[in-house]
Amino acid sequence: MVVLYFVIIFIIGIYKSADQKKDATNYFLSGRKLRWPSIAMSTIATNIQAGHFVGMGGAAYTYGLAQANFEIGAIFGILGAMEAPSQQVITRGGTILWKDGQLTPQKDASEETEFATGMVFDLTGEGATSIYIAVAGLEGSLTEARKIYRETTSNPLSHSVESGNYYKKLLAKSVTIVSPDEEFNEGYRWALVGTDRHFLHTPSVGRGFVAGFAETIPGWGSSRPGYAWYFGRDSVWICLAVLAYGDFKKVRDQLEVLGDFQDISGKFSTN
Repeated sequence: MVVLYFVIIFIIGIYKSADQKKDATNYFLSGRKLRWPSIAMSTIATNIQAGHFVGMGGAAYTYGLAQANFEIGAIFGILGAMEAPSQQVITRGGTILWKDGQLTPQKDASEETEFATGMVFDLTGEGATSIYIAVAGLEGSLTEARKIYRETTSNPLSHSVESGNYYKKLLAKSVTIVSPDEEFNEGYRWALVGTDRHFLHTPSVGRGFVAGFAETIPGWGSSRPGYAWYFGRDSVWICLAVLAYGDFKKVRDQLEVLGDFQDISGKFSTN
């Protein structure tokens, strides 16, 4: 019965989508471009609270937050250093252990979708030694990932300087609190920086606050950054604090993301 229901809803979705000439304006308040033709399936599934159907279809009607669209996209990552390692290992589905002076891969079936890499550097030379390790990654283009990696390794301190200047400007333009307790003052400044670090830009989605950077538990969502999501309720709570210290532009960007991906009833993900 469940399969039959899904087929019927899917047929209705295709029919209605063709009837609307792929115009989502009458279905979603944001009216963005469609990724899937099955708009009506998403709408009906949302309105009857059919969570599984919303997961498969309702989350895929437009660019960006569509989980299906994102997870099948190719994600390229490059990790390297400016010095040649004496040992280097990369493995899929497990971890890397240091045993008897060697890097040893150890398989783990529960982490089959994860990759692990390890490198060993010789630091026995005289004087101070600096090793710069760079990580570059993005979705969709290995060429672009290589370009970012080369730019980073050609001037390894540039990103550090850029980051430092950014946060100096952030603190300079934000509402600050000065109290007799210097430890409190420093903690407040770190809280501003920590809040701002959760503001991300996702290509084809927009800009907004994510709930964190942790993975989901092993299982169906293993290796996906499960809490790096644009939760509706959580992001709005963050915006209350961001408004208080004066970064109105980021709050506006967050509201635009929520508006772009709300459904026909005005709802957006809160959990």
